[in-house]
Amino acid sequence: MGGKTGLIKGFNRITDFEAYSKVCESFPKLCPRLVPSPLWGLSLANLARMEPRIASVISDNYPELVERISVYWMSLDRDGECQICGGKGNEIDEDWLYFVLDDRGKPVSITAEINAKINCRGLAYLRAFRLLCSSCHLAKHQGYAMIQGRKSEALEWLQKVNGLGSLDEADQLVGKALDIHSRLSDIGKWDLEIGRLEGMDEETRKSVQKLLNHMYSSGFRLDGVGYTTHRRLQIGLNSSPNRRPTPS
Repeated sequence: MGGKTGLIKGFNRITDFEAYSKVCESFPKLCPRLVPSPLWGLSLANLARMEPRIASVISDNYPELVERISVYWMSLDRDGECQICGGKGNEIDEDWLYFVLDDRGKPVSITAEINAKINCRGLAYLRAFRLLCSSCHLAKHQGYAMIQGRKSEALEWLQKVNGLGSLDEADQLVGKALDIHSRLSDIGKWDLEIGRLEGMDEETRKSVQKLLNHMYSSGFRLDGVGYTTHRRLQIGLNSSPNRRPTPS
């Protein structure tokens, strides 16, 4: 489970203004919150797969932190029931929420008009981890499923697990999620916040949050290739099958 930290503390009910909240009302059990494009590759799963020597390119302070993240990530329980459908769990899912904030740091509804304001910024908040089965994990990451040519499979499972009346209804709702994703991806300024995660001490939580924000602001991404504002460099990612990046 996660806890409120930082900016999130000021929200009475953190889901009221969450960007995907309206769509998620129609997906009561499993909601496909697509990762905004500016944040692609920024996840604990990918940090856990980063080789410490790559972390040293970002800062000399980060190799030891990456080692700690890797140990923590691999310690998470993958042996149990899927928290969505009750099937066999085998995937750790990062449960991120996305908000649009005005110039006072207050959450606002996501609209094209709000996004057009240059003083508007986004907030990505990792509230918890969930254990999912392979089918629920794929259904949650609809963008990844489309890229992999598995859209129909993911859509069918999303319909089934949420008890929707038809595939067409599920497809239309995913279309709304994609529209929200497009609007979020137009936001040029983002902050990433890590909630209080089970088994993660406060020092590590704050350090992970600092690292992810550092990587975002410097243009460094972990999607197989890392990008900095000045150059491209090939990332050495550990090849262990248990260390897969979380797809969008």
